[in-house]
Amino acid sequence: MNFDRIRERSISIAQGIGYQVNFNLPTSDFKIQKGGGEVVARILCLDVCLSVSYGFDRSLAKRWIESEGLEGYLTDKERMLVDGLAKDFLIDFHVQADALFLLLWYVGVIKDMKLVDPLVSNLVSYVPDMRVMEGSANFRRGVEFKSPESLYQMADLAYLLHWSVVNARIHGVKIPAKINPISLIERRRAMEWLLSNSDWDNVSLDT
Repeated sequence: MNFDRIRERSISIAQGIGYQVNFNLPTSDFKIQKGGGEVVARILCLDVCLSVSYGFDRSLAKRWIESEGLEGYLTDKERMLVDGLAKDFLIDFHVQADALFLLLWYVGVIKDMKLVDPLVSNLVSYVPDMRVMEGSANFRRGVEFKSPESLYQMADLAYLLHWSVVNARIHGVKIPAKINPISLIERRRAMEWLLSNSDWDNVSLDT
């Protein structure tokens, strides 16, 4: 894998959409650290927690989590949410729709996506319907992971754009309104989780 070539393409894309680029940012020797089963479980956990954060019945959510064997994949914060103890940080879950969007792209359920694409309005249609206790078997059969190079390219571009957003905030510089900074950060979080040994709540997003 030619990581210098990946960086060259990231720079070209970033400049093409009007973002300032720091040519001194280090390149990364990316390596996917999360297995397929763990990735699918994370998608399902995000789905159920997003649903609960927007008012989905907690008792039904718990029943669905148990039926899917997901109890061990929830983070501490997600367990608090499902138990009704996370009301003070519901917004933390709302923004993770962008992380779910990215992961659905990675597993091939969303076929095509650019990093700066807006969040799809029908995200719920890509995941099992918990309202009728739909299982995840059909969803799992439809999984077809993107190539490592595709993920590495997306992650490298996210790193460059995140630096640009932080730098603009520090210096009071306007950035192109191509993507909401929060959306960018959440999509990068999902990729950095895939590429690290960190758990979901402790992913490093250094720039």
